Formats: sequence, C-alpha cells, structure tokens
Amino acid sequence: PLSRSAKYIIGVDISKKSIEYCNKTIENLKIKNAKCFYGDITDWKSIQPVVEDFGYFDVALLLYNTIEAIPGRYNRRIALKNIYNLLEKEGILLLSIHNRYWPRWLLWVTKTNIKRLIIKLKTLRLLNKLIKSDLSILDQCLLTSEFNSVILRNAYTFYQWYLYSLLDIEKDLKESGFTIKWIILTNGDNPFDPQSQKILAEISYKPGLINNIIILLKTLKAPGFYIVIEKR
Repeated sequence: PLSRSAKYIIGVDISKKSIEYCNKTIENLKIKNAKCFYGDITDWKSIQPVVEDFGYFDVALLLYNTIEAIPGRYNRRIALKNIYNLLEKEGILLLSIHNRYWPRWLLWVTKTNIKRLIIKLKTLRLLNKLIKSDLSILDQCLLTSEFNSVILRNAYTFYQWYLYSLLDIEKDLKESGFTIKWIILTNGDNPFDPQSQKILAEISYKPGLINNIIILLKTLKAPGFYIVIEKR
C-alpha cells in the first residue's frame, strides 16, 4: 500500500459521500498517515488549504480517467494547472486516459459526434419552432456537450465524458507547464477494474512530429494508457 512508502497521503474529491467513505475506510484500516478532504480541483481556493496544511507534494495521482469527466477544455486545463501548483519542483503526476483512436472508442465517438451535429443543425434550422425544453434530456446533453465527448448515464442523470487523444492531452499538459516522460499502454478498457489490465508497452516520450507519429501507431492497439508527467 502507498501508506507504507509515503510520509503522508492526501485525497481530494468533490463528492462529500466519497470523502466520508474514504475517511471511514482509513479509520477502519488504522492508517495513520492518510486523510481525505472535500475540494474542487478546478477551484484553487477550495484546495489551497491542503497546501497550507501539508506543503507541496512529490507525486499526484489523477486516475480512473478522472480528467475526462471534467466538462470543458478550459476547466480541464485549470484542473491540471492547479495540480501543477500542488507539486514540488520536478514533481510527478500520473494520470490515466482513454485512447480516442482505439477502434472501439473511435467508433463510439464518431457516432456520438454525428448525432450531436445532426441535433445542432436541426436546432438551428427550426430555431423559431423548437425550443430547448422540447428536446429529450439526452438530446439536450448532446446539444450542449463538446465534440469528442460521449454521453453516459448514472442513476440520476446523463453526463458527458470527454475521450482524449494523445495529442489532445499533450497540448493541455504543455499549456499547464508539464512535460510527458513515459507512456504506459494497457489492454484494459475499464479504468475501474485495474486488476484486469496488463501493460502492453512502456514508451519513453520524446517530442517531435516523427516521434508523435511513431507513438500514435504504437498506441492504436491500446484502449487506454497511463502517462507519467513531470513538472517543468
């Protein structure tokens, strides 16, 4: 467990129920150097107290493809920048994302994008006759969500999940001050079942068009990957 090799472990989540469950689990397992706090990673003021109480961190984990659940590229970049500000110099971020160009994901995204485009065109054409409330909840989500995101549903509502490509995440990380060091390809398509995943390859990342093409070809066989990133 991480608690045996770290001075302390701090978890931050926007769900208060998740925080309660996390802290209860920590208490039941009698882990002394771990604690979970409520906070919004897209709002620096809500997570700044963590830095004030514990200082800056050596490693940050953003797993389960969480970055893709944040709606809007602007908000995702804010989240990455806030993580950047939480880290020590040369600190490491490990995050996981889908591979949008894996055939199954590509087909899913393409179908969703086509549906989204059709709804947008219909809405523009019938603007005087069709108001937003006349659309189904699913159609409203498609209308307001960004391209290259898919629509998922939980017990309460529909929500969007953006599927990253390697080039997309590279741009967002660079904008936030990070440098990609390693890319770890996995064969699992469910980030919530890490036990089913096997490492297909570990790629040392080097910037440049030719290297990007080579990496892109290598990543086509992987539904997702983990990225090891360093604070510049």
